[in-house]
Amino acid sequence: MKNISISSSVWIQILRHRFLLQRIGLLKKESMALNILLKNGALVDARDERGQTALSYAASQGHEKTVKVLLEGGAKVDSTIEKDLHGIVAALIERGTDINVRNEEQHTPLLMACKTGKIKSAKVLIEKGANLKDKAPNLSSPLHLAVEAGAFSIAQMLLQKGVDPNITAQGNQTPLHVAAIYTRGALVDLLIEGGAKIDAVTTNLFTPLHMASDKGHTDVALKLLQHKANVHLKNKQSKTPLHLAADMGNPAMVELLLNFKADPNVTDKEKKSPLHFATLGGHFYAAHRLYTPEYCIFSVSSWFFAAGMEHS
Repeated sequence: MKNISISSSVWIQILRHRFLLQRIGLLKKESMALNILLKNGALVDARDERGQTALSYAASQGHEKTVKVLLEGGAKVDSTIEKDLHGIVAALIERGTDINVRNEEQHTPLLMACKTGKIKSAKVLIEKGANLKDKAPNLSSPLHLAVEAGAFSIAQMLLQKGVDPNITAQGNQTPLHVAAIYTRGALVDLLIEGGAKIDAVTTNLFTPLHMASDKGHTDVALKLLQHKANVHLKNKQSKTPLHLAADMGNPAMVELLLNFKADPNVTDKEKKSPLHFATLGGHFYAAHRLYTPEYCIFSVSSWFFAAGMEHS
């Protein structure tokens, strides 16, 4: 037995024949054979054709000794989160597995469940007392990650547990900023109803409406505006959401912002109006919407400015 060399392919075959493992005791009471396999190079997190690991099989069948050996051999709880095996997650927690342990990416099981939208696993982790304030390396909280993944139910659970809807990540982004970036309309409503500040600003003074306007997400922008987002706020470059929409050449967004009384004559730090950006970018339809006497007193100067830039 001392000279046994177990390759990864053999380990996969062992995983595939899990019923045989039960018969020889590998997944029942005898963990000695498993120890030998691990000591001879078997990959502890190898997967079979179903994507299952030895830890998944052992935990699902209640073989605590085998689970213990696998965890001591370096098996990752991540695999059970990825597959949303909430029953296994619960069993692992009950047997003493650190609920807030971090993986190689420095994500806790809860952060990982939120990031991948695994609702059942997240529910178990939240109910079992996972730290709701732990953050990823980029300072994203579980709520940020749930919103990014579009995981409405997870975000709802977190808010019900008292998570701050205005918690900040890198650059002072709030979950509402994330919802605007990733066009999560339903989550915009959930967050605002949960107390999110609609005009929260990042370090660059971007509001969620700035984010939605820059990304061209008219559905999210409409929700924000219906919730009374301030259409006149400026970022660090003194650009309003209308500047960003014009620069992106999005006529629908331009129309929406104008309908909510955005000022077409407002200028940024370089004294440029939204029409300057639309014309410089060659965005005809956006420029046409801005180029009307009732909306833009700078219309002529803007067109001449753009023409001059093109011929300089």
